[in-house]
Amino acid sequence: MTNNKRKVESVYDYLLSQLLNMECKPNTRLKISKIAEECGVSETPVREALRQLETEGYVEITPNRGATAVGFTKEKIEEISEIRGVLEGYLTRVSIDYLSIHDLRILENMNRQMEEAAKQNDYESYIVLNKQFHRSIYEHTHKDEWLRLIDQLWAKWSFMGNIFVLSKGRMSESVAEHDELLRLIKERKYEEVEAMVRMHKSKALEIWIGYLTNRYPTC
Repeated sequence: MTNNKRKVESVYDYLLSQLLNMECKPNTRLKISKIAEECGVSETPVREALRQLETEGYVEITPNRGATAVGFTKEKIEEISEIRGVLEGYLTRVSIDYLSIHDLRILENMNRQMEEAAKQNDYESYIVLNKQFHRSIYEHTHKDEWLRLIDQLWAKWSFMGNIFVLSKGRMSESVAEHDELLRLIKERKYEEVEAMVRMHKSKALEIWIGYLTNRYPTC
């Protein structure tokens, strides 16, 4: 890896962290000289990192204004929650025809691990286990293109997993919802399963909207 590439990646990681941790309000100007000084690099790797972030939808670059943070408005959070609800609800519904009793036992054990993490307020472990729980369900459908789309959404909007940091009580609620979801899957309640997943996602949306409203009242 060249030295310049390492610098670009370093600046990219720095800026992405700032954006995902909500350090930049929507429409905040990202001054190249200031970022270069903060990262200890020249302006060239900063420009390259900003272009990369632009292609991923995190930054907007205009001729006269320069780079600005796109930010995460209530509308954006609502939109991504709706998309995830449709994709993940559908795949969970389809999984009913593929999950065996053994598979369901594994999922139940995973949910018990999440229950323990919730009791310990171990949100870091919970976030990892939660992702594994849902992806394990989706993988059984063998719908690779759908999985690819979900992985892309999870990667781009990874900060949404922080709801368990914003609301620690959400971990215990989520465990109970997982138990109900597994019960519905066992009973082959197709429509109820899909609706349950969408409701599961809407709970996360409510938490994020509350957070954004309190932190950025004008968003």
